[in-house]
Amino acid sequence: MKKRNVGDRFSRVDINNFDGIRDEENEGLNERNDEDEGPAETGRRPFRRYFRRFRRFNNRRYRRPFVIEVVLTEDATTLQLPERKTSGSAGADLKALVAGVIPAHGMLTGVRTGIKIKIPNKGTVGWITPRSGMSSDGITIINAPGEIDSDYRGEILINFANLSDKDYKFNAGDRIAQITFTPVRTGPFNIVPEFSPDRFVNTRGESGFGSTDEENIGDDAEPVVTEN
Repeated sequence: MKKRNVGDRFSRVDINNFDGIRDEENEGLNERNDEDEGPAETGRRPFRRYFRRFRRFNNRRYRRPFVIEVVLTEDATTLQLPERKTSGSAGADLKALVAGVIPAHGMLTGVRTGIKIKIPNKGTVGWITPRSGMSSDGITIINAPGEIDSDYRGEILINFANLSDKDYKFNAGDRIAQITFTPVRTGPFNIVPEFSPDRFVNTRGESGFGSTDEENIGDDAEPVVTEN
């Protein structure tokens, strides 16, 4: 019998068809076990070795450096490049390209950062969030967290709101927001007559706003009415 090269088959592996590969491997191995009158339990061992090789390959792929390509606008300099102040910082600071004023109890939209970015893979999204120092002064981002999709190639613009009683001034080059990158899951939407059974104990059901303030959470829970 011709010896099968596991490495060749490994290069053609379909990550979505592990079950089919395992069945095919076990079927062939069980046939050889029957011929050799060997134990059938050994049929799964080559697949485990096969899976370990794929896992090592997959881990190497995801260990590649996560590098964000940055394009500067015509009126921006390298000083606009996002930066992290500490090695443990998850978010990178974004800087204002021009000075501005966020009026008290008002908004300032379309604040320029002077940069365009390219996220290296479509399974990642960038989140624009307020800086803690500015939020303590009542400055927040209107649509926080602002979403930067992996296919967006335009300049990053930020919309601010001032919740305080004082105008907030910032200068060109000031750190005004931060961006954090996280993985995301996408998939199709299927219309079904009813939901499939939950894989966990669900005591909430359709209870929504304020439901966690109720004594009993679930479909049969009655809302608690408070009188003024």
